Amino acid sequence: MYEKDELAKVLQDAVQALPRELGDVFMMHEIEGMSFREISAATGIPLGTLTARKAHAVSILRNELKDYKIYIED
Repeated sequence: MYEKDELAKVLQDAVQALPRELGDVFMMHEIEGMSFREISAATGIPLGTLTARKAHAVSILRNELKDYKIYIED
């Protein structure tokens, strides 16, 4: 149980360390379950920009979490 809590904290810290525009898209898509279309409608940000931001966030998170063997999907 301790390891699971520790990994959750590491992941939370890594997401919070992302630049805001990347972290917001990651959280809305992955945690809140919003589609890119829903995020675009809510924020006015074009779909292409949202998908690029999410991809950048995933790339950063993969790099930051590589030592923890956490797999982050695209």
